[in-house]
Amino acid sequence: MLKRNGSVLGCLEAERVALLRLKDAFNHPNGSSLLPSWQGHGDCCTWERVICDNSTKRVTYLLLNYTRPHVLSNLQWSLNASHFLPFHELQGLDLSGNFMSALLGTLKLNNLQKLSFSNNMLTKVPSFGGNLLTNDKPLNGAQMLEGLVLDLLGWRIP
Repeated sequence: MLKRNGSVLGCLEAERVALLRLKDAFNHPNGSSLLPSWQGHGDCCTWERVICDNSTKRVTYLLLNYTRPHVLSNLQWSLNASHFLPFHELQGLDLSGNFMSALLGTLKLNNLQKLSFSNNMLTKVPSFGGNLLTNDKPLNGAQMLEGLVLDLLGWRIP
């Protein structure tokens, strides 16, 4: 994170690097991307589909819906949950419409409130590090989760 006179000028370096890794995961096999503003430099808080907290400059929302090119819809594709580990303040994650067959690993985002997997090709419910509900507490890996959308599986957990 860049600072001048005590004020934050840009996003956290670890989050910027993680976003670039996510971009690589979403890219077409030929290298083309639907995330042209995501470059190796600059403030990732100004990138499309990224929303940051104004004061801390931490990423709070990733709107990655329909990011994977439709031409790849016939290719089985999965995403590793570890890509999201650097986003400690992430509150919303939209992965809708990416033709994803699986989210590999465990999604551990304690501040997550909104999560959408609609219009994917998931073959199972992603792991959150525990049972979906334990003692009336939501998902162990996302204690603040208010909504989970898994439309293709026909499930909606309010």
